[in-house]
Amino acid sequence: MKIIIQEKEKDKCHTVRIPLKIALNPATAAVAAANSDLTFEQMNALMKAFRQSAKLLNGQPFVEVTGQDGDRVIIYL
Repeated sequence: MKIIIQEKEKDKCHTVRIPLKIALNPATAAVAAANSDLTFEQMNALMKAFRQSAKLLNGQPFVEVTGQDGDRVIIYL
């Protein structure tokens, strides 16, 4: 997973890389489920779907958001 934050005013770009095996594993699903209304099984299925969609996207952005002030956030799986 790669998260890119581009600030228009400062002409800066911040990149955060997180390995998918760390971000979307069953242990992470258990922690996320404990802090949400979803069960562990539901959260684990959601994370499995994210891992599968990473293969389908093949380098395309998963989410791309542009703020009103021109700042952008792009998330790749």
